[in-house]
Amino acid sequence: MEDLKVGDKLIFKDGKYFETSAGTGTSGSRGQGQEVTITHINPDSEKPIHVKGGSGGAYGWLDIDQLSRYDTGGYTGAWGSYGKLAVLDEKELVLDKNDTKNLLTSMELLNSIVSTVDLYAANQSLGSMLRSPNLGAVKEEMLE
Repeated sequence: MEDLKVGDKLIFKDGKYFETSAGTGTSGSRGQGQEVTITHINPDSEKPIHVKGGSGGAYGWLDIDQLSRYDTGGYTGAWGSYGKLAVLDEKELVLDKNDTKNLLTSMELLNSIVSTVDLYAANQSLGSMLRSPNLGAVKEEMLE
């Protein structure tokens, strides 16, 4: 929490906010998925962060894990066919749904190849002969 400060703009991910920093009083969940601004920080409280919405209306107190930035990565989740705004930091990559799927498939395939190579190297160091793996079958399995 030491890197957060009053005035920072983040995304209110989920959950409820409360009227008091003790986590009591009126609660709500208006503004989930939207940008909020930190207005107060009380690190010793049950709900240490107070935020207000983009329209200037005060939302309330919440936990730090209810907030996110995209600078540490993450998955946006599914919310239907309409878009949402995102706060981006410099030098970030944004992919569409198809490119995201292709990238994740490529990473799975690469992990499979690395695991096979590591297994082969370990087996060779023990003096055993390992039959060459069929990487074509691995690729077909990963792309299904």
